[in-house]
Amino acid sequence: MPRTAKILSARAVSELRWRETCVDKQGNPIPDLYPVGGATGLYIQVTKDLGRSWKYRYTSITGDNKRIPMGLGSYTYKSVKNSEALTLQQAREVAQHWAGVRAKGFDPKTVRDAEEREAAAAVAKSITFKVYAENEFLPMKLEEYKNPDSYRRIKQILEAWVFPIIGQIAISDIERVHAIEVLKQKVDGKRLIDAFVDLPDRCHIYMTQVLRKAKADGLIDQIPFVWKDDLEFAFYSSSKDQKKKKKSWHRPALNYRKLPKFFNDMMALDKPKGSRPDVQCMLFGILTQARSNEARLVTWEEIDLRGKVWHMPASKYKSDNDWAIPLCSEAIKIIKAQPSARHKEGRIFSRLDGGPIHDKNLSGMARILGYKEDKHPDKVSSPRWVVFNGFRRTFRTWAQAKAFNSEASELAMKHLDTAKLKQVYIDDPDGWAMFDLRRIINDHYQDFVVKGKDIDNVLPFEPSKKRISE
Repeated sequence: MPRTAKILSARAVSELRWRETCVDKQGNPIPDLYPVGGATGLYIQVTKDLGRSWKYRYTSITGDNKRIPMGLGSYTYKSVKNSEALTLQQAREVAQHWAGVRAKGFDPKTVRDAEEREAAAAVAKSITFKVYAENEFLPMKLEEYKNPDSYRRIKQILEAWVFPIIGQIAISDIERVHAIEVLKQKVDGKRLIDAFVDLPDRCHIYMTQVLRKAKADGLIDQIPFVWKDDLEFAFYSSSKDQKKKKKSWHRPALNYRKLPKFFNDMMALDKPKGSRPDVQCMLFGILTQARSNEARLVTWEEIDLRGKVWHMPASKYKSDNDWAIPLCSEAIKIIKAQPSARHKEGRIFSRLDGGPIHDKNLSGMARILGYKEDKHPDKVSSPRWVVFNGFRRTFRTWAQAKAFNSEASELAMKHLDTAKLKQVYIDDPDGWAMFDLRRIINDHYQDFVVKGKDIDNVLPFEPSKKRISE
C-alpha cells in the first residue's frame, strides 16, 4: 500500500521543476515524478524542458505488486475551454475514478481501452465513408503530397467514382461487397474494371487507404478491401484481361520522326517571344526527359549553370534517388531567358501572373497543335492525344532506333528497373551513373529536336570514367 502523499496546492505544483539527478545510467535526462496528493497514485511528470503531464500509478491486479503507470493527459494551471489538458483538481477527480475501478479488482488500463473501443465504434456508426474521407483522409493527403495535382487526382477519383456508390455507408459497415460494387459500376455499358486500365486500381488503392486510416484511428478492426487471393477472384476473368491491357498500356507518345515538326509548331505559339512560358517549360522538359512535375517545379537551387547540370534531389519529385541530369545548350538557353533568371532564386518557370504552370497546360499542348499517337496499343481503339509524359517514351524510342547504349538511355529517364541498372547506379551513385555518355546522347537529341539533324547507325559505346566537375 503506497504511503499517503502530501497534498500540494495548484501553485506548488506549478512551481515544480526537473531535478538534475533524474538521469539514466548513461547520463541522459529522464522525466521526474512528483506525487501531488489528494488522490491515491496521482503524480505529475516533469521533463527537462519543463513539459508536464499527469500520471496515475496503481498496483498490478496479477498480485506481483508491480506498479503500473497510466497516462491521464497533459497539465494546465488554469482550465481552458475545449482543451484536453487537466488542472490539478481535474486530474485528482480522474485519478479517484480510476482508483475506484482498481478497488473493484479491475485493471484500469484494460477498462479504459475497452471504453475507448466502444466510443470509437459508436463514432464509426455515426460517420459515413464520405464524411470521414473528406474530414480526415483527404486533409492528411493534402499535407503529404508535394505535388498539388496528385491531391486533386485522388479527390476527383473519390468524388466521381467512389462516393456515389459507398459514400453514405457508415465507415464501420463497409464490407468486401462494397469494393465490388464500386468496381462493377456501369460505364458506357461496361463495368468500371473493364472500361479502364488505370482507374480501377486507383479506386481500390484509395478506398483501401481510407480504411487504413480509419483502422489507425481505431474506428474499424480490419480492412475488407484485400485484392490478392480475395477480391481478385470476384473479377477473375477481368483481372487477367486487365493484366494484358496493362502490359501494353502506356502514355500516348509522339512518333519521334514527327518531333522536329512538333518543335517548330510549338515554338510558333510563343509569339511574341516569352509570352508563353508553358511552351518554354515544355521544351525544357522534352530536352531533359523530365516528367511534368519535374519540369514545372524545377528551381534555380537545383541548377549548376557552370557545370551544365540539373541536380535533382531525392524524393522531391517521383524518384527516391538523387540524379545529375546533363543540360544541353538549348535547355540552358531556355532557363536563362526566364524572368526568374534575374535573381536566380525559387521556381524557374512561372505563368505571366507569377503562379506555377499547371500540368494541363503541358499535357494539352499536343491536342492544341493536333498531334496524336500513331495508333492505340490495342490496335482497335482510336489513337489518343499525345501527353507531356509521353515524350519520355518518344526519347526512348529515338535512342533505341539510333542504337545508343540501352543502360545510358534508361538512366537518362531516371529508370532503375533492372538489377544491372541498379548496380550501375550503386557503382557511381548520387545520379552520376554513365553521366558522360548521357550528355553525349542528350546533345544529339537536342540537335534532332531543335534542328532536325538526325544521325544513323550509332553503335553502343561505353562512357569514360571522367566526371563533369560541379
